[in-house]
Parts: sequence; structure tokens; C-alpha cells
Amino acid sequence: MKRYSIDPSLVRPFPLSNFPGIPFEYLELLKSKGILNTKDLFEQVQSEQLQQEFSANTGIPAYRLKELFSLCDLSRITGVGGIFARVLYEADIRSVVAFASTDAFVLFNSCLAIIERHGYAAGKLGEEDIRNGISHASIVVASDNKPDKK
Repeated sequence: MKRYSIDPSLVRPFPLSNFPGIPFEYLELLKSKGILNTKDLFEQVQSEQLQQEFSANTGIPAYRLKELFSLCDLSRITGVGGIFARVLYEADIRSVVAFASTDAFVLFNSCLAIIERHGYAAGKLGEEDIRNGISHASIVVASDNKPDKK
């Protein structure tokens, strides 16, 4: 099982409501199941099978749980909050692995277009921010690939 954060002092879980576009009723259903933040959801639905089971138990469509899992996965990267995770998701970056292996210039231009199209309040994004994100994503990927020391 992947850990939510390799360094809890750098990446803290945040409420799922920080992700634009998630219906309130889904947030309330998740809350009723004890899932209050990004870490909770990430740890509960890491596999497609778990997503299907959770969908059956909550009535939340599996494709929406997969979307939420992707957003939570992206939020494990230092500097990626709810809005930026949504922007990355809309740019077809659906995982930490995908972010780590993307071209900074291409992604930067895609992100700018998405921010403008949707009017997201994403702050002043620069290509250097994308390069830093790619670097941080690579660290998370390397940590995910290390064997557990148990």
C-alpha cells in the first residue's frame, strides 16, 4: 500500500471540498463513512476493486471515486493543493507517476489554458512551478517504489 506522504511536515491532508467540481452530496456520503480528507480517501480506495466496493457501499459512481483518488494522489506532491490538482487532472495528468514523467513546457501551457478557460483561482503559475512539481513528483514516485522496511 502506498503511503499518503513521505514527509508529513511537507504534505498535509486537506478537506476533499478543496477540490473544485466534487458534488456536495458525495462529500457528505464520504464524511458519513469517516472519510474527511485527502489522506483518508487515498488510503481507502487505492485499487480499482476497492473503488468498486466503496461505490457499491456509498452509491457514489466508481468513475467519480477514481477521479477523487487521482486528485488525492496528485495532492501527495508538495505544493499541489485542491485547485492545482484539479488543473492537473483536467490536463490529463491523473497520477503522481504521470506528473513525474511529463514535459514541463507542454504541461505549463496546458495548465494556463485550463486556468483561463475555467477561471480557477490558481495564483500566478510559472513554468518553474511546473518543473518544481515534476521534481517533487519524482521524489514521491521514488518513495512509492522503495520496499517497505517492516
